[in-house]
Amino acid sequence: MAYVYAHLESDTGNPFYIGMGRTERRPKTMHDRSVHHKNKVAKHGVRIEIITKDLDWDTAQWWEKRWIKCLNDLGYNLVNLTPGGDGGPTWIGKKHSEETKAKMSAKAMGNKGRTGQKLTAEHGRKVAISQMGNKRGIGHKMSNEQKLKYSFRASWYNSCVMYQKYWGA
Repeated sequence: MAYVYAHLESDTGNPFYIGMGRTERRPKTMHDRSVHHKNKVAKHGVRIEIITKDLDWDTAQWWEKRWIKCLNDLGYNLVNLTPGGDGGPTWIGKKHSEETKAKMSAKAMGNKGRTGQKLTAEHGRKVAISQMGNKRGIGHKMSNEQKLKYSFRASWYNSCVMYQKYWGA
């Protein structure tokens, strides 16, 4: 199954990237992106929106192309390097050479992260405090600025939904 997602600027809610993926990790992965994408994230932050999901790969490619075209037509400055639909599993059918496997193994040796490390009492208290309280904003009233951001996001989304109807899906 595949899906199409958007990366939005955290501060304005403007979409700046449309992508597609097979796993839930792909929209969250930031290390495998273009310089333009990384600059946008550094300047504005990123918020992730899943646009459509539970699609077969060909349909996801089709929708990615349509969303990129729609947002470009609406005047959004996307950092997508292609018109879309060309992404995909680039490593399927390939295998690492024995030399590459040995290099990866040597690099990973001794790298166990925080496994087995004990937190100091003070650090443990700080972690416990950070996990307490209302994490979902239940009962929180949005400021007018927040409402404007969400309504703006809805406007670009609704405009593209109208495009979807035009394309007959």
